[in-house]
Amino acid sequence: MNSFPRNRIYEQYKNEGRLIDVGWDYYNGKTRVAYVPKQMSPEELLNGYNEFRRKFYSWKSIIKRICKSRVNIFYNLAMNYGYRQAYRNFAKLDIGDRIDESNTSLYRYLEQ
Repeated sequence: MNSFPRNRIYEQYKNEGRLIDVGWDYYNGKTRVAYVPKQMSPEELLNGYNEFRRKFYSWKSIIKRICKSRVNIFYNLAMNYGYRQAYRNFAKLDIGDRIDESNTSLYRYLEQ
């Protein structure tokens, strides 16, 4: 949902005026969109992404993938279950509002 500072795409979005905000709360990749897509609204992009994640981590999708791969079945089931639970818990939160990344060395480096 974003392009990190100091790369070509970020600079392109910046030059085109498509960045919504450069604050780090928009860069968690899950609860916010940091730029305006060309053919949809930021809300449509985020809703589509969340719908994809909801369907991908549904039991039906998990079982289908595990039956097809037949490799490390118990490990993959546990991992998918963990991701499913993490997504469900994360969907309830707005993590971006709780993280103050301005004190991190990465943030200070990228702000130079």
